[in-house]
Amino acid sequence: MQTVKKETYGFRPKSEQAAELVDRIHRINWFSAVGSPNADVEREINQFTKLLKVKQPNIEWVSLKDIPETISTFNVTGSDVWEVLYHLPDRIAEESKWTGRMDIIDELVYHMPELVYVKAFDKAFTVFSDEKTVAFVSTHVMYVSVLACLWEALSDRKGWAENPFNSIITILEAGYFPIGPNGSKFLIC
Repeated sequence: MQTVKKETYGFRPKSEQAAELVDRIHRINWFSAVGSPNADVEREINQFTKLLKVKQPNIEWVSLKDIPETISTFNVTGSDVWEVLYHLPDRIAEESKWTGRMDIIDELVYHMPELVYVKAFDKAFTVFSDEKTVAFVSTHVMYVSVLACLWEALSDRKGWAENPFNSIITILEAGYFPIGPNGSKFLIC
């Protein structure tokens, strides 16, 4: 696998696993396939929820034209996926302190948002017509990318070996947008 050089995006995490994931994220062609359902994407969502150890949600595809309305009514209440994700930053922080990896975590939290947000925002602006949608989509993929890299920085630790966010990154690499859990559903565009 060819990796992006440090000077391309301004930092290189001290964790090789996280650095490889940063390289993958850096190369994403954001939102290039939104709006067309894909069975492989659904399998990745099922893998994501399986690794999070939650019940498989009903997967629902949202059309490109319906994204603004879907986002305006988006609600994570009652979602098993969200219940796990809500507590994940605290779990990551605790494990990072315990293992002495706060410097890696701090570096990822500092650098990843800029790396992802600018490219995702620029592409979202050309794909989605609504300003609120552009902001939601860009912020969402930035947050998910940061969580994916934080998990990967801990991937050599017991209980952290299988990164569920690899499935989400695979979906993003394929050009889709996993909107996320909405009650008992998982929405994708």
